[in-house]
Amino acid sequence: MYSWLYHKDETIVVGTSSTQNLNQYAQEFLETVKNQYSLEGEEIGREGFSLHISKEK
Repeated sequence: MYSWLYHKDETIVVGTSSTQNLNQYAQEFLETVKNQYSLEGEEIGREGFSLHISKEK
């Protein structure tokens, strides 16, 4: 199980991997990242286990 967070252009990419309960783990990790970094951007796409969030409100 691992997670990642990186900035690309004007997008923040949040991703996760897990062997069990992937959807639950991914949602909990996303909520943690949003709260810790005060992310308020709009979700602009999903690719597999990655979520793309616009930096702009």
